[in-house]
Amino acid sequence: MSSPLPAPELLPLLLLSSAGLLAHVGLGEHGLVPVGPVQYAMQWLYAVLEPTILRVTDWLITRPWITGTRPGRAFLQLLALSSHYLPHGVVLTTPAAARFARYIQEHEGPRGGRLAVGPCVCQKALDRWQEPSCKDVVVLYGAEI
Repeated sequence: MSSPLPAPELLPLLLLSSAGLLAHVGLGEHGLVPVGPVQYAMQWLYAVLEPTILRVTDWLITRPWITGTRPGRAFLQLLALSSHYLPHGVVLTTPAAARFARYIQEHEGPRGGRLAVGPCVCQKALDRWQEPSCKDVVVLYGAEI
């Protein structure tokens, strides 16, 4: 009969993984900084809603009554300004990306750097595939999300 408790050799792994849930780290102005539960929850919610946000935005910017009118363009400008506060990507050169990945690996300590690569969320949401399709790189606590 199996025990409802985890095997003793799995206990350290479970403790480390549960500690990892409480120790989310993001990139601050002067290095790595802890990320609070509210910021983590907001990032998670955005990750869930991002495909819908992209589809709605794409629909809006392809409507002539939005792009071809003064009130429509003012609305798009307001939308662009407000979306600045949403998580967004940064395009890096290959050498800069390599330095950034090295920085994360060096400063994350014994846990090592957290990086995730997956399909481009924009291409997936809009069904506009182009190769390479796996080019969406997410770092630190975003990689867990």
